[in-house]
Amino acid sequence: MEYLGLSLEEMVVQVAEKCQFLFRNGYSPKDIAILSSKTSEVEKYKDKFLRAMRKRKISQLNEESDLLVQIKDASDIMANHIVLDSVHQFSSLERNIVFGFNTTVAEPAVFHNLLLCLAKKHLYILKVSI
Repeated sequence: MEYLGLSLEEMVVQVAEKCQFLFRNGYSPKDIAILSSKTSEVEKYKDKFLRAMRKRKISQLNEESDLLVQIKDASDIMANHIVLDSVHQFSSLERNIVFGFNTTVAEPAVFHNLLLCLAKKHLYILKVSI
């Protein structure tokens, strides 16, 4: 699935809403990766994603209502958290569901890596307008 021309705020809302849907349907944070085309954007977006996720009350996973969704980088890929990192850092790793976002017209090689990242079940590409 591809979303084109979204503002950053719209993109964050779309991802948060889709994550909420996925959690309600049996997926967990360890199934999800959110990848950026640029390493420099990762930290900038982490707080925005956390706020959007908490606003939509997706911190409730199954019956464990006190469990908060954590968003971390790919360095601890086996933990139960959503990975938010760059395509480069995520290289050769995989998650069931991958959201890829590109805020600029990236170099073709970077954008192709984003398209080819290893998503076992679902791949979402978001093109953000700035």
